[in-house]
Amino acid sequence: MILLPPAGASVQIDAPPEAYTGAPVLVSANASASNEVVLIEWDFEGDGLWDANSTHSTQAQFAYATPNNYTMRVRVTRDTNGSLSMEVSGRSIVVRSGKPEVSIDVPDRPVASVVQVFRAAATDPDPARGGEPFTYVWAVDGVVVASTQAEARVIVEQPGPHVISVEVTDSEGLTARRESTVDFAAPGLFEGRSGMVNFAAAVTVASFGLAFVMARLQRRERRAAALRRDERVLQASEEAVPGRRSKPAKVPFAGAAPTQAEGAGAR
Repeated sequence: MILLPPAGASVQIDAPPEAYTGAPVLVSANASASNEVVLIEWDFEGDGLWDANSTHSTQAQFAYATPNNYTMRVRVTRDTNGSLSMEVSGRSIVVRSGKPEVSIDVPDRPVASVVQVFRAAATDPDPARGGEPFTYVWAVDGVVVASTQAEARVIVEQPGPHVISVEVTDSEGLTARRESTVDFAAPGLFEGRSGMVNFAAAVTVASFGLAFVMARLQRRERRAAALRRDERVLQASEEAVPGRRSKPAKVPFAGAAPTQAEGAGAR
């Protein structure tokens, strides 16, 4: 036969006022005359179902799966001089979502066939147990890529829209997923695999052109140096023999009238 608890008997729940989904909550039952307690039962969600029990420990642990406002209950059974009695106590607890949140940082100009770097920014609302280290799973159009970090280096072969997604898991096993449809542009003249070939060809042509121009400049400089050297030699020889330098003969213009000396010579 179960009787009412003896006078002065009491039990209280020691528990935090709020918790996060996925994070275990540690609670304890503080019962008077604890030497008489033979059974402690817990109903964490207040649904009438006793989720845990113990005959020796006043503590229990439970992880909520769904955010909500709950009234947890504890039921204590006592044995007082062979007479069993029960008492129940309750306490409210607010359970918030403990799932991480994640966003994707997309490059300013995604280009097909060029390595693009995507970054995930993850946060965890649970300050007690959640947070880093996170694990990441990246996918392109549903195909998982080889990256488990916050940064993924991605190559898509064809331009156009592609779905980039990331799934983040926190230390409690809770996950969050985010996806973004990204429009990849066709590679420009010097972008992508063909762009590398185009760039290499352009560099080769430019190198040949530069070499040709430099060769012409060098030849021109050599000729100019030779002319300057000849002029210095000629000047030195003229200075060594005074009066050696002769004046150039005057050549009359065609059709000019002969001078008097030239006329006499003709006669």
